[in-house]
Parts: sequence; C-alpha cells; structure tokens
Amino acid sequence: MLGLSGIGNLFAPPLSPQAVYKWLSAGVPAGRVLAVCEATGWQVTPHVLRPDIYPNPSDGLPASGGGANLHGTNNPDREAA
Repeated sequence: MLGLSGIGNLFAPPLSPQAVYKWLSAGVPAGRVLAVCEATGWQVTPHVLRPDIYPNPSDGLPASGGGANLHGTNNPDREAA
C-alpha cells in the first residue's frame, strides 16, 4: 500500500507527506478522493474516505466497463445534478 509520500506523488505538483497526513484528521479533499482510491487499486473506496459525499458503499466505484462515475453513483440512469 502507498505511504504518505507515495500518495502525495500522485498529484501534480506533488503534495508533501505533511499535507497528506492532514487528511487523516481533516478528511481527503473531495477532488482527490477518486485519485486516491484508484491509486490503491480500489482497495480503499470513496465511501470509506468520504461517506458524506459517497453515502452508499458502491458510490464512485468504476462501472463494469471502466472509469469511475464522477457523479457519485454507478447508476447510468441517474441524471447529474
């Protein structure tokens, strides 16, 4: 699994390990959730990191055909807000 430096290096410009460490208490920023989950091979889900914006366990996970649905749902029939 990625350490603080490894997670920070996923972003451009890279984030310091201290900045990533702050996420432990403040929460992962909404715009970074999917990138962190993808980097962990989806072993950590958006629901685990931010249940406030991904309330269902399957929200934000990649659809069976590929990339993550950025609207927080895997339901293709749901309209974006």
